[in-house]
Amino acid sequence: MRYGSRYEAQYVSGAGSQAISGNLLAWYNKAVVYLDYCKVLEKSLDEKLGSPILVDTLDSQVLQAIDQVDAALYEFYERGGLYDIDLNTIPDDYSVYEQALANGTADAWQPAAGKVSAAHLTALMPGGIANWYDFRLKSYVERVINAYRIVEDKEPVGENYPHPEVLESVLAEYDNVQNQVIEYGCVSLDELIESANVDRLNYFEEQSGNTCATVKLEIEQKLVMTRQAFRGTLTVDNAMTTDLKE
Repeated sequence: MRYGSRYEAQYVSGAGSQAISGNLLAWYNKAVVYLDYCKVLEKSLDEKLGSPILVDTLDSQVLQAIDQVDAALYEFYERGGLYDIDLNTIPDDYSVYEQALANGTADAWQPAAGKVSAAHLTALMPGGIANWYDFRLKSYVERVINAYRIVEDKEPVGENYPHPEVLESVLAEYDNVQNQVIEYGCVSLDELIESANVDRLNYFEEQSGNTCATVKLEIEQKLVMTRQAFRGTLTVDNAMTTDLKE
């Protein structure tokens, strides 16, 4: 089976060609829409965070912390201090910063004249640790600042910024997913997944004892169009002595 495209061919077993069940075909095509959505979500996160990060490596705690950082940066923006943030005041480990404050040796963390300290952003991260997997808080803050610059038609500083053409591509791909959802008579991705599960159950019910294969999609976490992690499992079990072929 091809990933990311609708499937309308046949399974070929040792006994000859066997057309795919209508219910199985419907389930598969709806599952492809879900997989397309997963690809769009991962692509959008990669562009937002500035590094190719597997979605399932960022747990909900980290993603919630990033949302809090976004809110804090927006507050900086509203107060007019976003562009004055001194990135060097963002420690990798907030406990080290707190210890330096307690010992009176935090001079290295103090902002330069006319600059704004953003040390507390690290405190928003789980455990006060700025860096998780390939995510780097300093780099992310720099990227967000540049994104605000682009919105205001200002030149970004350096090369660390979200590219409008990539974001437009992501939005176009998301619109395509939404259109496919509507084509199946559903109003949301959740409803499409429910419909696919019904197709899967109907397929199992119509099978007899000589079922050649069973297909199952397990979604361990409800997925919506937010920065929430997910994990999906696609399983095909062959009950025959011959291989399944496309």
